[in-house]
Amino acid sequence: MEDPSAAPARASFCPTCGTAFEGAAGFCSRCGSPRYDAQRADNAAVPRVQSVAPPAYAAATQQTTANPAAAQTHPVGFGTAVSSGLSKYASFSGRARRSEFWWFFLFSVLVVVAGLLVDALVGTNGIFYGLAVLAVFLPNLAVAVRRLHDIDKSGWSFFLYIIPTAGFVIATMFNCRQGTRGPNQYGADPKAGSERYGNSPTAPPY
Repeated sequence: MEDPSAAPARASFCPTCGTAFEGAAGFCSRCGSPRYDAQRADNAAVPRVQSVAPPAYAAATQQTTANPAAAQTHPVGFGTAVSSGLSKYASFSGRARRSEFWWFFLFSVLVVVAGLLVDALVGTNGIFYGLAVLAVFLPNLAVAVRRLHDIDKSGWSFFLYIIPTAGFVIATMFNCRQGTRGPNQYGADPKAGSERYGNSPTAPPY
């Protein structure tokens, strides 16, 4: 007796030439086109491959995620240095990187030169020059003190500039030195986890 629940077999035809497939054949006997049912079965049998990141990339990604400071791999730019210097207009605590100090120093020089040019064009006898010097004096002093803190020197070392020749040379050399590695008595390392160490425990001291 025929099972009423059994579904009747459906004829399968080639989608290219219309020839009926013979039994369970996976390809058309006339044109060789693959059978749709066979394609679906093959696709179902093929496991999907999950993309896996290379071990080195995965490790670097995990390290950056665990330590957001590791993503800071570039020196401070001109705009960032100017923004930091102006936002810390009279802040004498903390530390400042070399790039921050020198970029802000360049900004200050440009401001003073602009004041001189305005005086020359308008004929104001140094008024704009004086205003420019007053505007950048305090933030320059603050960033210079923070720069000294970065090399673990007291801010009072700034007064080396008042010593003729030798004091100026020593103070300038201080501002060219790389900061101390890791935190010091003046605060956290502003370059922690960045290119200073290269995220390597064997990197040379900074």
